[in-house]
Amino acid sequence: MAPFPHSFYKEPEPVREVDTKFRILLSGVLAAYSQRGRFTRSNLTRAQWQGLVEVREMTRAGAIRLSVSDKGGEFVAMPQVLDREVTALHLQDTTLYRRVTEKDFHTQCRRLNDVWMTVGKASGLDERFLSRLKLDTPTCPVFYSLIKTHKLAPDDLHSMSAGTYKIRPIISSVGGPADRISWFLNKIVSQILCKIPSHLSNTNHFLEQLRNARFDSDCAIESFDVTSLYTNVQNCEALQALSEMLNMHGAHMEMYGLSKARLLTLIKECLNCNIFKWSGTYFAQVRGLAMGQRLAPLLAVCFMSRIEAPVLARLPVLYCRYIDDCCVITSTQSEMDECFRILNQQS
Repeated sequence: MAPFPHSFYKEPEPVREVDTKFRILLSGVLAAYSQRGRFTRSNLTRAQWQGLVEVREMTRAGAIRLSVSDKGGEFVAMPQVLDREVTALHLQDTTLYRRVTEKDFHTQCRRLNDVWMTVGKASGLDERFLSRLKLDTPTCPVFYSLIKTHKLAPDDLHSMSAGTYKIRPIISSVGGPADRISWFLNKIVSQILCKIPSHLSNTNHFLEQLRNARFDSDCAIESFDVTSLYTNVQNCEALQALSEMLNMHGAHMEMYGLSKARLLTLIKECLNCNIFKWSGTYFAQVRGLAMGQRLAPLLAVCFMSRIEAPVLARLPVLYCRYIDDCCVITSTQSEMDECFRILNQQS
């Protein structure tokens, strides 16, 4: 079942018996709530309450932007003027972005819908399903960012210079032209994850790997982080990595009628829908995967699987990874250094 509403909704005829039962249920819930509900006293001081009120008023007035940090979960209150300067500075990177028009956005949408309908019909997909995932009036994806507070020195917290702040760029594609189609493609491609030996599905999986590892005091333990993975993975390289994995595992996957070639065609078209809007201006991301696109994490994982293959061939004591964060245990420090060199050489 597709988790998206139909393009139209027919209101059902009323059923008196069912309506009566719902009214009785509602009355019972409200009665139980009024009888058993408890007043919860706030643990905020008067000064804290006043501060909260002031923050709300400043947010409402557009004086500050209130968000969360990239890591750590801290609240970030930043003057709107500075926030706009930080974003504008980031979008000036012409190796990543270029200015486009609203017309370009609508052209992309029409092309994706045409390819989706053509490939879907040729693959025997139900026409009602095809229509349900096609968006004729999509929302243009929007750009926002999260401040990397963990990379700020204490003195930087009061800086009003846009260049001081490092951000995680995110393009929210909810309701965008590729949103529904990429949900379906993601459903297919996600079957590959269990075939990637280094991939971690969650924290418990990581802890289980650590418990099962056999290492001693002479072993070297390090963690690696890939620098700007999403924007440094070219779409063609991600598709090539996925193609290689489909060659190995595609025969054991549910493809829902799509051939490998047609699946890759649809994924490529979704990735080509790279236009977003910020402050009324349209931009296109010209390099890398867009964080916020449904397919981006899976394609990044496939790409990393290709990069790390030579390291896995050396049989380290432990090698596991969640997207771009790697935990590596080797028998010696020299072996660790060699693994690190190989990873950098591959990228």
